Amino acid sequence: MERLLDRSRALAVAAVAICLLVPATALAAGPKPLKIKPAALKQATASLHYSATVSATGGTGPYSFTLNSGSLPEGLGLSPEGVISGIPGTAGSSTFTVEATDSSTPAQTATATYTLPVQLGVGPKSLRSTRAFDSIFDQLSAAGGPGPFAYSVVSGELPEGISFFSEGGSTWLEGLPYRDGIYQFSIQARDETTGLTGVHAYRFKVALAIEPPSGGLPEGTVGKSYLAGFSGEGASSVSYAIIEGELPEGLELSQDENVAQITGTPAKAETRKFTAQVTDNETGMTAKAKYTIVIAPFAFPKGSDRLEEKDESGELLATHGLFFQATKEHAGVTTGVIFTEPGITGTWRYTFATGHLVFTWPQSEGTGGSTYDGTCDLVAKECSGTDQHGTFVLKPF
Repeated sequence: MERLLDRSRALAVAAVAICLLVPATALAAGPKPLKIKPAALKQATASLHYSATVSATGGTGPYSFTLNSGSLPEGLGLSPEGVISGIPGTAGSSTFTVEATDSSTPAQTATATYTLPVQLGVGPKSLRSTRAFDSIFDQLSAAGGPGPFAYSVVSGELPEGISFFSEGGSTWLEGLPYRDGIYQFSIQARDETTGLTGVHAYRFKVALAIEPPSGGLPEGTVGKSYLAGFSGEGASSVSYAIIEGELPEGLELSQDENVAQITGTPAKAETRKFTAQVTDNETGMTAKAKYTIVIAPFAFPKGSDRLEEKDESGELLATHGLFFQATKEHAGVTTGVIFTEPGITGTWRYTFATGHLVFTWPQSEGTGGSTYDGTCDLVAKECSGTDQHGTFVLKPF
């Protein structure tokens, strides 16, 4: 008997020793419990594609998913892989239970209950960018309810000059934005029948504008004062620069408050193309425009002019008939303006200087020779000078 007791004691001690040596994880039986995630689903929007995935942990994969109870929002479906997708057609809220089944034998199952809200869809999807002082008239829309719908801004602010306009059950964003910038705001649509709402976020760009936007600026004439301008629209403080090309010789860019001015006296006939840039000193936004300025040569009108010669007392000595024919080249020293009078021919040689025309009539054919030197006022189109007889005046008839 005593031997049997000693043997039982030995077996008990050995069993305890084995339990102490074997890890607790080795004693666990079967796979972990099956669980479904996530805990909640993201919101859906009526008329927009929706996709969300439920998955499982624990048990033995792979897993399959089915709808256990309730119903998904209209337009959505659940795949065996756990993907909930589709395009919901009506705003509202649906509660349903998803069941997951694993691949163990016997199979484990788990369930999770979700409430999926569907908000009204708000359109348009995006707003077109515009320039300052360009009008916009973009219609808003809502989907997922019977309507009518009311719209409001629930975060951010509309650009200055833009507001809601409603007529006949429709609503537009309309107006003239007059400040450049990037505007971010959210518009809410509310179904006045069901009380359901939907919100859509917008990012709306109003670009700085430059006027005129491009093309030719007023034409100038050699020797005549020139004034033209362009301006930045949509900012309270701007600066200007010529970033490509050059202004015609004799002209310069200046700024009078917020308006760019091109002023001066053109020195020669030419065509210049250049790119101007306006910068908003507050936002840093810029706008560019390509301009062309044509400077035409100075010329007296075609036709009959006259040269009056007077003595020192002002008495008229002679009147010469002059006919002028303009030439294509008017830079530097140019010939080709014809002096015509019965029995007398000659060529006027002239050069352009700022505001004046300097000319000489060389020795004439068939005469003893006379030289006329004088200065012309290009604005008044009148020349005066002296020769051996006295003074002379050249002016149009």
